[in-house]
Amino acid sequence: MSKKFKKGVAIALVGMMVLLCGCGNKVVTGGAEYDFEVTMAPGYPVDSADVLEWWVPINKSVTAKYGNLSETPYAKMVEEATSIKVNYIHPPQGQEATQFNIILSSGDMPDIISYAWHTYANGGWAGALNDQLIIPINKILEKGGAPAYAALLESDPETSLKVRTDDGLIPGFAGIGAKNQVSYYGAMIRQDLLDKVGMEIPETNEELDKVLYAFKDLGIEIPLEVLLGKGMVATNAIVGGFGVGASYFVDDNGKVKYGPAEPEFKEFLALMNKWFKDGIYDKEFASLDGSNRMTNEVLAGHVGVAFGANGGSWGKWLPALEQTRPDIKFVPMPFPTEVKGTKPEFGHFESGNPAMTAITTSCKNIELAAKLLDYGYTEKGHLQNNYGVQDRDWVYDENGVIRFTDTMTKPELNGNQSISDIMGQHTATYSNYAPRVQDEGIINVLFSRDDQKENLTIWNQTNMASHAFPAVQYTAEETQDLASIKTAVETYMHEMLYKFIGGAESLDSWDTYVANYKTIGLDRALEIMQAAYDRYIARTK
Repeated sequence: MSKKFKKGVAIALVGMMVLLCGCGNKVVTGGAEYDFEVTMAPGYPVDSADVLEWWVPINKSVTAKYGNLSETPYAKMVEEATSIKVNYIHPPQGQEATQFNIILSSGDMPDIISYAWHTYANGGWAGALNDQLIIPINKILEKGGAPAYAALLESDPETSLKVRTDDGLIPGFAGIGAKNQVSYYGAMIRQDLLDKVGMEIPETNEELDKVLYAFKDLGIEIPLEVLLGKGMVATNAIVGGFGVGASYFVDDNGKVKYGPAEPEFKEFLALMNKWFKDGIYDKEFASLDGSNRMTNEVLAGHVGVAFGANGGSWGKWLPALEQTRPDIKFVPMPFPTEVKGTKPEFGHFESGNPAMTAITTSCKNIELAAKLLDYGYTEKGHLQNNYGVQDRDWVYDENGVIRFTDTMTKPELNGNQSISDIMGQHTATYSNYAPRVQDEGIINVLFSRDDQKENLTIWNQTNMASHAFPAVQYTAEETQDLASIKTAVETYMHEMLYKFIGGAESLDSWDTYVANYKTIGLDRALEIMQAAYDRYIARTK
């Protein structure tokens, strides 16, 4: 169990009044009041005949076998532990955003809704509270209605900051990632090729350039393979070595910038264009997104350096290569740094707004809803959310480390499903919006290979935490202005990225390219983001 859970439970009662504000016995939001008193006995199971309605998107891991979350081992496990009955409502996959808006406008919401509430068009979390769609849970936590979640926030100031509006209101129960996995995307390089050319793992783009050309001289068809389409450029692959982010980032002076409009990005494009023309970078790079091309080329032994996700990409490529090409040996490669011997400033980093499960203003039993959602943050619920049922799905090994059992790892016992599908049916990975804290020990079951664990260690060694744009809150006006501008900016950037790298557009037009961002409205977007960032920083003081 994570240390923060142990610490949190111990100090919850002591710190509750300090952590949470409010007076009286009512939850207040948008001018409306909702009575709240703790009437149920502490702990589980709960004695209530009420049935809660919970709207929550589910992923393909569930629908691979079940029509509704209630049918899964996970949901049955939670109901057995809590005795709380739930009617789960799922939007059709691919229609989550549309259905979310429809259900909000219906006037008849379910008791609980799990979603990316920060994307609510009229002001994100704060707007949803002000529009009386959801209930702030500050008073619920203060009155002891969700003691495990309150303990977590009390013990973890960083998380407590992230799950609040600028006014200090807590809109719901957050889905929180493991802090030892802020980066799960990066590069691996072929050690067998480095040995042949007598070179070391590169640390800078200059060193990488020499290595890639040496690989080319060996006859490697695609020395570098990296997906730069859509949002993947924001992983800061290659570009970070020029001292700039590939999307919105915060510089050393606390100023919000957009990397693709900065001069350093031109240097990145020039290098990528050079590599493209010289056959270092994949000539078919524009077809990588949404295809199996990268996988096919890596497994065919045509690639020298590749960027990919630690689980979804390397988790498949590494064992496959061991079976088909045991002569190929990939090892982790760090994100490039500007000055050799220094920690890279930029890399992949997850720092966005946590998904939020909110109790709606239509909820018929607020206390029961809070009780249900709080279970996942208790010691037992935390373990079940991450690993499933002890002894059935997981056990402690001789070193006290959690390991999955055959129930989870042997597909033949579960209709030949993938491990990720089985996890989605047995744990809280059923949805990207699940209220939970990902356990740091999950690395031992997600990434059983030593090289995958080493990947995380190396890829996390950057200063990206100080540059990543944090989970800020926007006003309703800011949300509306920013949405259309950011979409236009990203569309334009990716269109020009392909043209510059592939040579359809000369970098001689760089000044025009930058000027076009002003026309699109980038300056206004940066102004909005800077204001929100400044408010966020003010909350930390």
